[in-house]
Amino acid sequence: GIIAPTYAEHEHHWRLAGHDVRCLSLDEVDSELDELEVLVLVRPNNPDGACPPRSRVLDWWRQLCAREGWLVVDEAFVDAVPEESLVEYTQESGFIVLRSFGKFFGHPGLRLGFVLTHEVLLKMLHDFFGAWSVSTIARVWGTKALCDTAWQWQARKRLLVETGRLESLLRSVGLAPDGGTAFFQYLRHREADDIHQALAAMGIMVRRFQQAGEGCALRLGLPGKESCWQRLEKALQVVTG
Repeated sequence: GIIAPTYAEHEHHWRLAGHDVRCLSLDEVDSELDELEVLVLVRPNNPDGACPPRSRVLDWWRQLCAREGWLVVDEAFVDAVPEESLVEYTQESGFIVLRSFGKFFGHPGLRLGFVLTHEVLLKMLHDFFGAWSVSTIARVWGTKALCDTAWQWQARKRLLVETGRLESLLRSVGLAPDGGTAFFQYLRHREADDIHQALAAMGIMVRRFQQAGEGCALRLGLPGKESCWQRLEKALQVVTG
């Protein structure tokens, strides 16, 4: 089972591996969990920022673990809020955490990620991927970035301030977000498709999502510099009229 909507590659690769995949909303998990062998969730979620309480996630894991199932938690967006991480449970059976390098450090083209889980599964993964699954460039840049704790602290502080600024900007033009993370804000709106097209016509690209039964939604990332903030603000004022 995969909690959706979320990062589409999870569903794609589980299906590619021959598994039957059931996409569930957060509200459906408790009633459907007995039918699942594996539950995958992105926490905080992409694109809506949903972050179910730790106690609820651990309850799901205990139920799965009781029948030798797995809980897979993708923490690609947790670096800005490390207190939300569940890595302390990865020594337990059936608890798997995935971590990404590119989101927080801003190097999406650098193919580097991490799996944290119990040693038996780690040994299986090592045997499967072999000795050269990470390039030399990724090793060098990854080590340098991970050791720079001062930069990480400053980046967390900046991201939280800027996502708050984006939320306030959206609210000021009548587009209150429905969710978000330190990296983006998420907006469901009956005119989301029109807003997407209008912003695109002004050279501002935001991510559009078609949600089953919910219409369209938008994900807006953080502008990179002050001039971009001003440009976005003016564009939103034009769009919302």
